[in-house]
Amino acid sequence: MSGEIQINSNQIKKHADDLTNRIVPKVEKARSTLNGVNLEGGDLSITGTAAAVAYPGALQFAFETLKTHEDQIKGFASNVEASAKNWKSGEDHSTVKQV
Repeated sequence: MSGEIQINSNQIKKHADDLTNRIVPKVEKARSTLNGVNLEGGDLSITGTAAAVAYPGALQFAFETLKTHEDQIKGFASNVEASAKNWKSGEDHSTVKQV
């Protein structure tokens, strides 16, 4: 059949593994780096008053945003893996096998 669509469920599963094993650790590292910053608002010069006020809030916002992104990526990986399993199951159940 020339118009047949081929789905490779193993390749879909590899995408889920990439999200889990390559992307999540990078987000975790970024969060860890932000968490390790020990700069208080008072550490900024008097001319940086606006920055001194905004900095702690911005840092907390970035930290929480990265946590949200990490959770989302883990959810994406779980959904992509479920998709791979569903495609494989569908292929297995729709394949005509000679007995």
